[in-house]
Amino acid sequence: MSGPDASALAARRRPSPRRAGEVRGPFERDRARLVHSAAFRRLQAKTQVLGIGGGDFHRTRLTHSMEAAQIGAGVRRVLLARHPERAALLPDRDLVESLGLAHDLGHPPFGHEGECALNYCVVRATSGRLGFEGNGQTLRLVARLESHTPGFGLNLTRRTLLGLLKYPVPFSRLAPARWPPAEPRPLHLAPWYPPKCYHDEESDVVDWILSPFDPDTRAYLEEVVAVESPEGRGRAAHRGLDASILELADDIAYGTHDLEDGVALGLIRREHAQDLERAARTPWARRHGLGRAVAEMFSPASRKQAVGALVHALVTACRLTTVEDGVHPLAGVNAVLLPEAQEFLSLLKALVTRHMIEIPAVRTMRFRAQQMLIAVFEALLSDPEHLLPADFARRCARGEEAARVTADYVSGMTDAFATRTYERLYLPEASTVFERT
Repeated sequence: MSGPDASALAARRRPSPRRAGEVRGPFERDRARLVHSAAFRRLQAKTQVLGIGGGDFHRTRLTHSMEAAQIGAGVRRVLLARHPERAALLPDRDLVESLGLAHDLGHPPFGHEGECALNYCVVRATSGRLGFEGNGQTLRLVARLESHTPGFGLNLTRRTLLGLLKYPVPFSRLAPARWPPAEPRPLHLAPWYPPKCYHDEESDVVDWILSPFDPDTRAYLEEVVAVESPEGRGRAAHRGLDASILELADDIAYGTHDLEDGVALGLIRREHAQDLERAARTPWARRHGLGRAVAEMFSPASRKQAVGALVHALVTACRLTTVEDGVHPLAGVNAVLLPEAQEFLSLLKALVTRHMIEIPAVRTMRFRAQQMLIAVFEALLSDPEHLLPADFARRCARGEEAARVTADYVSGMTDAFATRTYERLYLPEASTVFERT
């Protein structure tokens, strides 16, 4: 099988000259571009699980991304120690950290609820031709929209873009053949949750990312698994090695640190953790002292040590496995968790979902956020050349799809800016025309 060599993996869509005295490697340069990007800074004011402004302790998208980057580096170290024969295949630390820092750049304000609202808006405005998905928007940002290299976004290396291509299938192949009725505006948006994908407008970027791989590898990465549902939705079947490392780091960060937030805020209590306590009695969990860690999670004095024990146990449970022999190892080798560790992590995530995400107080905030974003999108799309900022308005005037341009603008808002925009549009007494936009 053929595949990209080191120089092809470090290549950029537009050649990026090295400045005099440059000593950094290509992936270290990627990391710097991401850290200094506007999209990365905005993560400090975007929702992770709980809304911004409800407290000053719990995670934001920014702190979650930093933690995912650090955990990803830890996963890489474990894999390198456990599989030294794969050292040349594994990504370097700068690359892994870049993926952790970048993986949520495309998420709109108000988390997955905002993502669902924007998908509804774009699908409705384009009669189903286009949609909106956070991972797809991440690729769009780094490859096209960010201002480092006009037209090429941050102009990242091929391997970094491949690692961010978590779902290497376009929206048009995964979206339902028929969405629910869009009118009147639905109050319950769960049926409008987008498929995990990239946006069709970035097909040329994906073609470039995958161009050095042999046809069998590319076909493998682009395979779709049918999902039985009334809408006929499908899902991407596979992901590459680097994306699999990122997914583990993301899941570990979500399952452990969001649990810490929930316990500290009093939303998750000891009596909620009975399933977790039972799972901590397995041989794998006992080796790592997870029974004690679960108990100590509910004591402020020992909580940080408990979180550290959970993260350590999960990171050291990572392994490499060959999921497909007949393709390039960057596609056919994935990072996975030991089965007992995967079951334990699933329980952590379920605990967060049940006692943080699905409680009435958070559901109320999610409902309000979705309705605000839909109203903002509708207003801006009604007259984009006059209501959108000048650079976005020019894109509409040049003939770009107005719904996509509007989604680009709205998805880049922070939670607070989206709220202020809603107030300026619909509650004029709440703001002034002299407020900076």
